Amino acid sequence: MRRLVVAAGVLAVCIAAGYLLLQKESPLAHGVHYASHMQKEFYGDMAAADTVRTTGTEGAIVSHHLLMADDIARTFASMASEEVRTVVIIGPDHFTRNEGQASISRYAYDTPWGRVEPDLEVIDRITEERLANPEEYVFEIEHSISSLVPFVKYHFPNAKLVPIVLQRNTSAASSDAIAEHLRKNLPEDSIVIASVDFSHHLSVTAADFHDAKSIETVRAFDYPSLARLEVDSPASLRTVLKYLESKGAMRPTKFENTNSSRFLGIPDSDDVTSYLFATFAKGPKEGSGALSILAIGDAMLGRDVAKKHAQGTDLFERFRGVEGNFLKGFDIFIANLEGPITTASRCQEKSIVFSFEPDMARYLKGNAITHVNLSNNHTFDCFTEGLVDTKRYLADAGIRHVGGGSLTESTRTETINGTSIAILGLDRTIQPVAAEAVYAHIRSLEEEHAYTVIEVHWGIEYDKAESSDQRDLAHGMIDSGADAVIGHHPHVVQPVEIYKNRPIFYSLGNFIFDQIGIEMNTGIAAGLVFEKEATGIFLFPYRLNARYQPALMDYDEAQAYCSALDIRGTRDDQDKCVLRIMR
Repeated sequence: MRRLVVAAGVLAVCIAAGYLLLQKESPLAHGVHYASHMQKEFYGDMAAADTVRTTGTEGAIVSHHLLMADDIARTFASMASEEVRTVVIIGPDHFTRNEGQASISRYAYDTPWGRVEPDLEVIDRITEERLANPEEYVFEIEHSISSLVPFVKYHFPNAKLVPIVLQRNTSAASSDAIAEHLRKNLPEDSIVIASVDFSHHLSVTAADFHDAKSIETVRAFDYPSLARLEVDSPASLRTVLKYLESKGAMRPTKFENTNSSRFLGIPDSDDVTSYLFATFAKGPKEGSGALSILAIGDAMLGRDVAKKHAQGTDLFERFRGVEGNFLKGFDIFIANLEGPITTASRCQEKSIVFSFEPDMARYLKGNAITHVNLSNNHTFDCFTEGLVDTKRYLADAGIRHVGGGSLTESTRTETINGTSIAILGLDRTIQPVAAEAVYAHIRSLEEEHAYTVIEVHWGIEYDKAESSDQRDLAHGMIDSGADAVIGHHPHVVQPVEIYKNRPIFYSLGNFIFDQIGIEMNTGIAAGLVFEKEATGIFLFPYRLNARYQPALMDYDEAQAYCSALDIRGTRDDQDKCVLRIMR
């Protein structure tokens, strides 16, 4: 019953926000802001939240969704102290009301447990240094602050408040300057809190995929990854983590990740929000970070697909998710580009020839594609001129390529957030390189890189089972040091195998194509999260509609699809589209 009350409370926050916008007299007229609710029941059972106290807490990350009021209360209770003098809460400006990158309030907050006074000494110093603008209008309806102030009053009864909200585009320099100012100017016995929610508006599988990267990024204090995370305020996270690092307080004393789907017991929700509840004290960080990849199969952007696109069809519209969230948060998004991007006037005279318009490169980039594989049977459809054009258009758009040449030329090696990865593109359909040469090259890559991923074009078209040649080569590549093998070309989905704790996707199927038949219009996107001790594997089945738009299956259909798919590995007990293997 309480879950229904709290869920109704979350809705009420939004209604109240709209109401305040319409009021003739706002809270600003009284020089005070208000908690998001003035009824105690919306904040969980504060008294029951008492838990084991952690000493020396310097900062925390908590949700501002009151759906999770009990978890918020337990996190605050673990830090509770009458000695805390100042609490800084840094969260997102959900309604983009501020005129600069950062806003700050000088007003007190009324809560069901009394008034929280502002720490004007700290606030005025921040304002004087122009690190944040005093804009009370921003805080009138900003729940990233108003949802948490009652917990501040209850658990830190003598503390004063410094509320700061940041725009999503707040620069790293601005975040770092605020963090450094807080380090220098906050009084002893202060706590700095990031009011941040994680993955939004997706299925539970997608939320878990994004969270796997996000959580490890936080644990590792991996600043380069923060800006890409699928969270509501990367800038708030950066500011608080930078502050904690400057205080030498990177050791997590509490670290719990969950989401609304699990809390409410509705796994088929397509509007999941994720949460992290973490506290930090003096000590070294415990995480080493993660590298995440989303891989898709054959992308054919010519013929009827090109016609639909020219008529205004957004090919990624049904795939990118609400607010584009599905296509956020990972390090690499790679596709097999099934043909050249070229204006070449002369192409091969054969039964099937593909070529794509130059604007397709920027279109792919605009939909988060970072890498494409060029090793396939259509790469040279317009001869060498077509390949040269393709590489040029991709480079101009900011997309990296693998494949399209010798083993060395077909390998992309780079370092992402301090982690080295090699990606090799192979074509086994036209003039395949001898297997032993491939194995030797992979062994050399494995010696120098943390991860080696193989993109391979192979197999028998329209065959739903892998061939013995595919299987033998895949096993040989894993034996030689490959960490994952990602296959395409058959135009249908083939089995997934875990071999020696490494994943093999024999064929992901078509991603965007104009073929006919349900098998050719069904595919899977593969999400990989490489961590030091384990690899997370997330499968995202989709179907193509008549406009050649891939649309992710809903939860029940995806679970049924993954259950029926030949997966040779241990599935997650709760989610049949998730596998996790120890490295």
